Amino acid sequence: MTLSNDTMWRYISFKILGQILFRQHFNLAQFNKLYNDFRSQGLQLSKNTLYEYVSYLEDAYAVFSIPVYASSVREGMRNPKKIYSIDHAFKRIVDIPFSPDIERIYENIVFLELRRKGKELFYIKGKQEVIFLFMEDGTPHLINVCYDIEHPETKEREINGLIEAVKRLKVPEAVLITAEKEENHKVK
Repeated sequence: MTLSNDTMWRYISFKILGQILFRQHFNLAQFNKLYNDFRSQGLQLSKNTLYEYVSYLEDAYAVFSIPVYASSVREGMRNPKKIYSIDHAFKRIVDIPFSPDIERIYENIVFLELRRKGKELFYIKGKQEVIFLFMEDGTPHLINVCYDIEHPETKEREINGLIEAVKRLKVPEAVLITAEKEENHKVK
């Protein structure tokens, strides 16, 4: 059995897209760039086909997407979704790592644990991003994930993102998950 050229190109495109999604957390907002990259390589795919391929990967539970927390459905649809993998080891299969990229792996592990607990997840987009928002008993819970906050700029960025979200949603507390530090910060 031989495959038609169209089928072969679709297979190649799907495989490339899967590799890209497993290599990095990929914002759907960058699909315009990805679409242009595919076209520049001679792969004639529509944007709808790219979204369809992501949908196939979600249906197979290979990747998951979380939307931005928005006040309206329309606003939520305008913003990109964040993509996570069912297994961070897929990254090692499809990528030649120049560094371990532990930050993304750590974030993916936290995502998988929250998902395992059945949380409906969102992310918050502001001056700084808050990685996870979920509701429990009608109360919003905020979580940022940063493997290493030794650099003062990194620590400030992560904490400021949480402070902004705490004030916006009027919640009493938020959590910053790190690899080794445990601290409490009070915000007025």
